[in-house]
Amino acid sequence: MDAMREQSYKVAYTHAHATSMVFRGAGLELTLWCEQVMDAAWQAGIRYFDAARSYGKSEEFLQGWLQSRNIPPDQVAVGSKWGYRYTADWRIDTNGEPHEVKDHSAAHFASQSAETLALLGDYINLYQV
Repeated sequence: MDAMREQSYKVAYTHAHATSMVFRGAGLELTLWCEQVMDAAWQAGIRYFDAARSYGKSEEFLQGWLQSRNIPPDQVAVGSKWGYRYTADWRIDTNGEPHEVKDHSAAHFASQSAETLALLGDYINLYQV
């Protein structure tokens, strides 16, 4: 197995392991597991990270992780997107209600893009519409 494939496998394995543990934990425990996954990705050479307003608190988490590791914006590529509003409030069981709702209005674009820029500012390299 070549080095890149081996690193990709290790990151995928770490992600799968952390994901299974996340559903057993909450709060600080969840944050610590997610940070370990991100650290493993960084160590494996991953430099592009994707987030979205509809992915719950992914932008807030990513911003905190980047700053806590003192990763400068020119050393990483970050993408985000708009169009869906996250509504699950971290509930896995929403009694059949959707976890996110599509909203492609100009007002929603304006509010979500402003929220993304307020959190990730200079880190944003790609904003998907």
